[in-house]
Amino acid sequence: MLLVKLRRTCFVIKYSFVDAFRRSFLSDAFECREAWNRRLESPVINQVKFDNLYAELEIKFNAKKTVSAVDIDVFANKINNDEYLIELEELIHKFRRTPSTIHTFESTSHAVIRAFLDFGSTDNLMRMLDDRVNYGIFPDHFTYNLMMNKFLKAGNYRDAAKTATLLMIQEDYENSLTNILALYSCYMYVEKPEPKPWDPFAESAKDGEDDEDQWIRVKYLPLPYFDDHFDLRKENHLVGKTLVELSNNKVVDELALRHSFELLGLVMFEKFDRVKECVERIINSSDIQVYKKCVDKSLEFASAVTDEDAKKQVEQEITPLLQQLVQSGKLIDDDLKKLLENKVKVQVSSQQTQLIEKMTVTYDKWAGIRENEVKRQIAEHVKQERLTKIKEKLVELDKKEELLFFFENIEKHRLNIPPEEEDKMINEEGKLSAKALLDVPPEIEGKVGRYSSKIIEENEPWWRWKEYKKEKTSVEKSKNRRK
Repeated sequence: MLLVKLRRTCFVIKYSFVDAFRRSFLSDAFECREAWNRRLESPVINQVKFDNLYAELEIKFNAKKTVSAVDIDVFANKINNDEYLIELEELIHKFRRTPSTIHTFESTSHAVIRAFLDFGSTDNLMRMLDDRVNYGIFPDHFTYNLMMNKFLKAGNYRDAAKTATLLMIQEDYENSLTNILALYSCYMYVEKPEPKPWDPFAESAKDGEDDEDQWIRVKYLPLPYFDDHFDLRKENHLVGKTLVELSNNKVVDELALRHSFELLGLVMFEKFDRVKECVERIINSSDIQVYKKCVDKSLEFASAVTDEDAKKQVEQEITPLLQQLVQSGKLIDDDLKKLLENKVKVQVSSQQTQLIEKMTVTYDKWAGIRENEVKRQIAEHVKQERLTKIKEKLVELDKKEELLFFFENIEKHRLNIPPEEEDKMINEEGKLSAKALLDVPPEIEGKVGRYSSKIIEENEPWWRWKEYKKEKTSVEKSKNRRK
């Protein structure tokens, strides 16, 4: 028993040491867990049953009926375990393909990100965030910070850097804390690259492919255009452009840091013409220095280029320039990681409290919007039900009125008979057909008896059978003459 307790104590000490080594920048209070969990107490969410709501939404999607944005939002916010993550992804994907997707709530993206993040489904989360067309999940600054902090704490530098690239794709550099966390995440990914693939789903798809060619029918072939932004797929290009954009947007004030990350980013992005300009600018300047760590990494990435044309340019121009920069005496050999960590801590200390207060207010605001929308939809549903009942009652009254005032409006009813239907009611002998005789209303039959040719002769204007008979006789005579 003593041995078991001792081992358990050692395990706790080891876990605490590792956890402390990967200490997060943001405190546990930043997650706003208490304010976030209050959403489950709302009657709109608390009274909803998962199975019933999911079945109802599936029926609407299959019947191609309108699906409300608030229903998707309620389903996303209702999740408090990992049982319905697959269903949530399916609903988000289907809803994205409907016209109602323009009404998606801000709280929906937030709830989806927190659900997948809390229950450890990070690969699926990053895949959905990268597929903006089919899912439409867009993080805000709070969720950017939350994701990068959680990934950095877990030592998952790949997903932290992928989160930073999402910031670059959206060109959103308004929050200084988010920017410095993105810069730190990219640097840690460069400093400690991971063996696992950047896109695990793409790698698994390649492993499952066979050697046979697969033919896929497409409507048209798009023009081979590469926009150097949304079309980027290589991890070095994505991280490199993120470093370049962050340095150009003056995320850090020091010139040395900005030029260091610009140089490293351009080399990773394989924009060697711009690399040449950047290195020459640094060498020819009297007040610009760069960090040795970034220059060493730039040489490492430049030597790993595989494209033949780019490799030739690197060997002839870029590598000599970088070596010249190393020998120029403009390198700073400081701990770049520690420097970035200090800058992150400064931003955290100045913004964390404000962000927590702002997010708490935002959660209450979203709850109010959700409740008001549900009330509005209930009132609209009641209104539509009443209108439907009124329309049905009006149709019923119209039928009763037509029945009660049939003889007063008999001429009107005759005019409403289409000519082709009138012709069908008279047979070849000029008499009413059997179908027409059977269609006589009981009220009329009781007053005038069964319709016959004699009655029709006495009431010539009705059915105009004489004119019809004459026309038919003349047509037959003309046919006989032709014969």
